[in-house]
Amino acid sequence: MKLLKKKLDQMGKRNISLCLFFGNFVIFFTVYSVLFNDIYSADSIDIANSGINVLEYCYAGRYMLAFMFSVLNAIGFECTKHQFLIQFLRILVCSYFAVYLTDKFYKLKKDRTVIDAVILNVIILISLLNVFFVETFMFVSPDWMFGLFLIILVCEFFIRQKYVWSFLSMFLAVSIYQTWIFVFFSIITCYLLLAFDFKLNMLYFKKFIYTVVISLGTALLNLLSVKVFTNIGIFPYEVKQTNIPNLFIRTKEIAILFKNILKDGLGMMPRFTVFFILLIYAVIIAHYFYKHRMLKEALWVCCAVGAIFLCCFSLSYLQKNMYLPGRIIFPFFFALAFTGIMAYFLCDSGRKKIILCVMCGIFLVISSHQVQQVSLDRYTSNQLDFEYARIVVEKINNYERQSGNKVYQIKIYPLKNYIGNYYRKSMLEPSYPVVMNTRILFEEWGVIPLINYVNGTNYSGEVLTLEEYNEIFGSHEWNEINLDEQIIFDGNEMFWAVF
Repeated sequence: MKLLKKKLDQMGKRNISLCLFFGNFVIFFTVYSVLFNDIYSADSIDIANSGINVLEYCYAGRYMLAFMFSVLNAIGFECTKHQFLIQFLRILVCSYFAVYLTDKFYKLKKDRTVIDAVILNVIILISLLNVFFVETFMFVSPDWMFGLFLIILVCEFFIRQKYVWSFLSMFLAVSIYQTWIFVFFSIITCYLLLAFDFKLNMLYFKKFIYTVVISLGTALLNLLSVKVFTNIGIFPYEVKQTNIPNLFIRTKEIAILFKNILKDGLGMMPRFTVFFILLIYAVIIAHYFYKHRMLKEALWVCCAVGAIFLCCFSLSYLQKNMYLPGRIIFPFFFALAFTGIMAYFLCDSGRKKIILCVMCGIFLVISSHQVQQVSLDRYTSNQLDFEYARIVVEKINNYERQSGNKVYQIKIYPLKNYIGNYYRKSMLEPSYPVVMNTRILFEEWGVIPLINYVNGTNYSGEVLTLEEYNEIFGSHEWNEINLDEQIIFDGNEMFWAVF
């Protein structure tokens, strides 16, 4: 170990950063390899069929996204046709992002060695290799890559004390996806505590207030801008209206969700792995403050760590019905990673460092394996969706040959039940409202676009009312796909109870 440490130290900072970048790239490429195949969602299928109305993004406050897709449309770049390129560039940015943060935290460590850089990099990778962040790879477009790059700019401007530029960059990131606020807040909250060596002086609180102002300020500016533009008539409507729920009930729902994440990552992680790694962090941090009799600092760190975890769920306080898929709550794992970095800085013995490093390494391996499982389920689900669409059109072709009629319209009724949302039990996350790998056919507005995209057809579609469904299909109940019963033809129309 001492020899390895000496060799790595001799490599120097520049070489280790380069090595970490290529190491990260290999890891990302390996773990996310399944997603380098073409991956689809109901959104991407609909966009591929009908094109994209960039103004819709403006009505949701996603101005940067609207600009980005306007440029892509102008140059004729279709995301569904260039998925490998998008994913490749994405992992390049992820690799650099991890190295960038490693370098920033590495410079804060006293008596640092190159081994410290490697360990910090491993802990940071937890934020990017997990079962929530993987969902961002399933919506294949460049916006997630640009969002991550903007967070680098936001942090760099903040560290250089260029707070206006940091604010503006954060607003651009928020205008891509609002969740980036919580990523920035987690990073800088941890960074400030370590930069000030947990000393709570006026300068620290001044910089922390800047952090809060940039986070809340950009969020409020984004939210209010949509409302103002709608009220003065520039926008015809808001895509996502804010609704304040019952705060007590919503807090209770968040507490249950938080518990279930700690329990098994919403069914996507081995039981208690998330809880166990967080417990190790907590014990190391608590022991340090207890040992050094730093009660005031310990209380503040508890509040700060609690804030970076709980802010991940804060968007639900603006939702009528709580909807927090992985692509919204992925900052949870950023909070987990940066809590781990704090714990590493507070390890005051070699034994603690070894325990922490081993546990983080094991957790990263487990997390990476689960990411591959989730990715494989998405790819499998896509392929089965496509085959399902081909079988349906083959059934239409058989009907047309036998009857002489031509089908122009497909009228559907979505049989939405939980088991029917997935193709096999291994894709289920029982008891949790997870929609990570639901079928494309789960969304009724994605059914006809899927049929047309896969088969090169141009059917028009319509959703049946419950009364119309009962009149056509009666009281049938199904526990599996049975197209002989779930599809009925009548002249130029097809009626389909979509299971």
